Amino acid sequence: MADINVNNNYTDMKNLTPFKLCVLQNFPFIEANFDAVTNYQLLCKVVEYLNKIIDNNNKQNDNISQLEQNFITLYNYVNNYFNNLDVQEEINKKIDELITTGEFNSFFSVIYTPEMFGAKGDGVTDDTEAIQKALAFNNVNISKNYIITENLVLHSNLKVFGGGTITKKVEFNDSYLNHSIFSCTDSNNIDINNIVLISNSLAISVHGCSNVNITNLIINSEKYSILISDSEKNESNGITISNIKLENDVTIISSDGIHIDGGCSNIYVTNVSGTSGDDFIALNAIEGIRKTIKNIIIDNIKCSGYAGVRLYGQLNCVIENVSINNSYINSDNGIRLTNIVGFTEINLNAPKFNNIVFSNCIVDSSIRNVFLSYINGSVTFNNCTFVTSVNPNVGLFNSSINSSLIFDSCVFNTNSTAFIQDCVVGTPPENCNTYGNITLNSCDIKKVFLCFGTNKKTININNCDIDTYLITRNNPDVLDLSIKDCRINKTPFSGASKGIYTIKDSILNAEYLLNNIESSQDTVLDISNIIVNNNKKNTFCLFENGISENIIRNMEGAYQLSTTPQNEGILFKRYDRNGFAGFFVYKNGTWVEV
Repeated sequence: MADINVNNNYTDMKNLTPFKLCVLQNFPFIEANFDAVTNYQLLCKVVEYLNKIIDNNNKQNDNISQLEQNFITLYNYVNNYFNNLDVQEEINKKIDELITTGEFNSFFSVIYTPEMFGAKGDGVTDDTEAIQKALAFNNVNISKNYIITENLVLHSNLKVFGGGTITKKVEFNDSYLNHSIFSCTDSNNIDINNIVLISNSLAISVHGCSNVNITNLIINSEKYSILISDSEKNESNGITISNIKLENDVTIISSDGIHIDGGCSNIYVTNVSGTSGDDFIALNAIEGIRKTIKNIIIDNIKCSGYAGVRLYGQLNCVIENVSINNSYINSDNGIRLTNIVGFTEINLNAPKFNNIVFSNCIVDSSIRNVFLSYINGSVTFNNCTFVTSVNPNVGLFNSSINSSLIFDSCVFNTNSTAFIQDCVVGTPPENCNTYGNITLNSCDIKKVFLCFGTNKKTININNCDIDTYLITRNNPDVLDLSIKDCRINKTPFSGASKGIYTIKDSILNAEYLLNNIESSQDTVLDISNIIVNNNKKNTFCLFENGISENIIRNMEGAYQLSTTPQNEGILFKRYDRNGFAGFFVYKNGTWVEV
């Protein structure tokens, strides 16, 4: 733009000429009264005043002229600046940013309803087409009772809400995975809130999406309530599922609650309650394209039905960094980490479970609290309570030698025969290849005992209250069993062969210490600092049935009965392979027969 002269529309200002100095500038001060002043004197004074006004006017003209020039300069600068400035690109970028974040829609608070596109919302009419047209926009209010017959496809930057109900009941001959109420693929920034969903297939399916919020829903589905998976293009990432009530029929197979496939990460599930006919929460890595599930937080679930939490994988399927907290699981099968569908199927492709942590959970199950099959990695239970009336609390089946199972501050209570069992009852010993490391710290074990199967494993039990027998059986090849700082009401060691058996700094309310431990050069007893309270005539039986003295390697430290013994030290009744071998006391570092 060319420079502009802004004063073209008015006449230029001209300076005034002062009166000539033809009059007196000074005249005598008027002392008396005004009437004494001559006309000439008065005229001189007026001329003097007018000249001052003329001078000020001329100075004002100069100032206005300078201001005019400054304005012209600024005017031309501004016009030339914006004339050469290309701001359209910046404007376009900002608009794109607002659309991506969803802020653009907030400037246009139009809320669309299916009724705007012909929906009836009477619970009878098929409103599929009308709802789908409404979903082409950004804010859709679902406030009535709608019937649909096809999938409703969700696009990016969409909010669906309203308190209404959508029901889908259709016949299909293909996979139910192809049928859902809401479906989205490779989309972002989706919010589904405050709707009732009823379906004879899936309710919600999410494939390769990010930043999806699913909240405040009631779902009744005959298949998965919510399916999260990856897609051919993307993994699913940043999914929040909260405040969900599931009302699935417990008699219908495959009516999972929340089902998460491989290729999913950074998923938060909280405040979910209800029933399911299959797994209430399922992490199924083998069904994803990318075969990895990671960074999952599950908090405050309350469920009943067939199964609670299931982690399912196979070889090269990794499930890691999973936290399940503050939950109540009242289902037939509580928690399962496995790569098999049934309890007896043999599959050697052990999945990798890394950093799986259960905290502050109650598991009350009629079949089994925890079942672990082919675990390879670390699984920890913190401050959990396990209750069952029939089977063992924990079932182990063909775990990896690298597996680590930790129970910290847990309570075990069952009316069955064992609280930890290596093999499923009835499984042939040759198919029971459980290895690994088991640790129990500060646990309360009631009415139950340990039952371990074949192959090498390390078991550490520390600072536990054990209100029963602590038994090992099924003849493990090698067993490293250590008990420290515990309170035990029955025999600590029984029914095992080769291994290292350690008991230290513990209190025993028991009749004897060992039972049915085969004598072997590979068997070592390391026992020290125990207090025995048996109330059996001051007699503590060290061995029962088939114990020879050559397995005693370390017997040192303080041994005492709670009552005064008949002889110095502690009295032991010992049996060898040939029968009764006499009474012995341990004094001055050696065994003395009495």
